[in-house]
Formats: sequence, structure tokens, C-alpha cells
Amino acid sequence: MPSTYAHVRFGSDVTDILPRELRSIANDNYESFALGLHGPDLLFYYKPLERTDISAKGYALHEEQAADFFKKAAEIFKARGEKTYERAYLFGFLCHFALDSSSHPIVNAEMKAKGFAHTEIEAAFERYLYDTDGREPYKCDTTEHIMNCARTRGEASAYFGITEKQAEKAIKSIKFYNRLMCAKTAVGRAVVRALAGNSEKTREIRGMLVPKFVKPEFADAIDGLRMAYCDGLNKAAELILNYNSYLNGEGELSALLNRNYE
Repeated sequence: MPSTYAHVRFGSDVTDILPRELRSIANDNYESFALGLHGPDLLFYYKPLERTDISAKGYALHEEQAADFFKKAAEIFKARGEKTYERAYLFGFLCHFALDSSSHPIVNAEMKAKGFAHTEIEAAFERYLYDTDGREPYKCDTTEHIMNCARTRGEASAYFGITEKQAEKAIKSIKFYNRLMCAKTAVGRAVVRALAGNSEKTREIRGMLVPKFVKPEFADAIDGLRMAYCDGLNKAAELILNYNSYLNGEGELSALLNRNYE
């Protein structure tokens, strides 16, 4: 949480406030930056209806202190030749952390207070953002920014410690399932519910369906997430400035990373 559109929108807003040099790194290497915007969430889409070591890695990365990942990532970055496009990928990953860590306390509080599923709150906020931007999720490709190519497969493989074949599966799946979750027709939504079945993940999977409108009971969650989104922008910019220097061998890793995504 938040989900696909929220993260790509957030990344765009963050680049707008970055210094020109760093903004250019993100924009000129957008396919890498865009994949990074989804952070460890990409791993959730590797065979999402099954329990796998790869999806478990995604959950573990959310629970661990972010500093651990970014320290190791800096070592991988150096070993792989300090490519500019991989710097962009890691900038996107920092954006993911900034938005998640700002938003998850709101989500967790709403889940506890009102019994919502995590994904129900996520989908309501997605719908709110689409409405705010005058976009219709049922009429656009919500993952057009995610590219399945040698570069993105290589980045996911290197920084997550998975094979390129597994990375490709995850990238294809995030695109497929996000299109499925934007189903508008009764038939399409029934397909999603049928796929969800009666497993323990049923409510979470069904909750991912983008609603046709925002229900009033999600108003408090959306207000909180709106503020968290705004707070996260400066946090992300600060993290990118710090990490850019860190990748250059200058200074220490930001203390803002000494926490998990929750």
C-alpha cells in the first residue's frame, strides 16, 4: 500500500522537486526509475495465488529495516559498474519506501479501527487519485510505464537476488493482474472473484478491485493518506539526495532508512 497508480504518480511528483541533475537521471532512464517505483511489491506478483520463496522475500523486505537493503544495493551498484540507469532504479525504489513508510501507519490504524482489508483501503485511494486527476482506470493501461526488457529484468534479478526468468515472470504478472483488477464489467469482476476462491487471501485479492466510486466509509482513510502522500514527497527528495551522495562514496546513509516500510 499504496498501489500501482499511487506509486507512479508519486514518483512523477517527486521528480518535479528534485535538482535538475537528479531529475534528469530519473527522466532519462525512466523505464528503470519506473520499475523501482514499485519496490519490493513486484515480488508479490510472482505466482500471486501461491506461496513462494520469491513472494515471501517481498514481504520480508517490507518488514526489514530499509537501510539493510540500500546498503547492500550500493555494493551491488558498484560491482555492476555504477550504471546511471541503475542509479535511477534505486531512486525509484527510495520513492516507494518514502510513500509506503508515510502511508502505512494510516492504513494500519484504519484496518484496526474499522476492519477494512489492506487492499480495500489501497483500492479506494487509487480510485480517489484517478478521480482527482480526471482519469478513468477502466479505459487506460495502468502499468504502461512498466517495461519488460533486458534492462528491467536485469535490475530486478540483481537487486532482489532472483533469476532473470523469475524477474520476467513477476514483471509480466504485475502488468496482467493490474489490468485484471481494473475490470469494469460484471463478468470481469466475477473472474477476479473466482480466481480469488476461498483461500485465506480471498478478501485481500478481492479488495484489489478498483471500485467504480469511493465509498463514504473510506473518507477518513483517504484524508489521512492524502496528507501522508504530501509529507512523503519531501522525504523522498531528501532520501534521493542523500543516497546519490552515498553511491558516490560521500557521507553516511540517511537515518530515515532506519525503519521498515510499515
